[in-house]
Amino acid sequence: MALSTFKQLLDVPTMLPSFLPFNSSSVYSSTPLNKSQNEIRLNRILPGKFGYPIRCSLRRASLDSHPKYEALSYV
Repeated sequence: MALSTFKQLLDVPTMLPSFLPFNSSSVYSSTPLNKSQNEIRLNRILPGKFGYPIRCSLRRASLDSHPKYEALSYV
């Protein structure tokens, strides 16, 4: 089955990837983690529709407060 036919079957809009309008390294340097509070960054993947860009929010959390999260590993 051709990709165009597959997209029509799913009724999915064709979307080009979107890129962050800022340098991600500047985000990390402007919001340093507090090592004395055992802080980590948690990335929340926001709800969305298939075929649309993935949206996320990034926040700091202290491991001392036992935040609920699921770990995701990538290579």
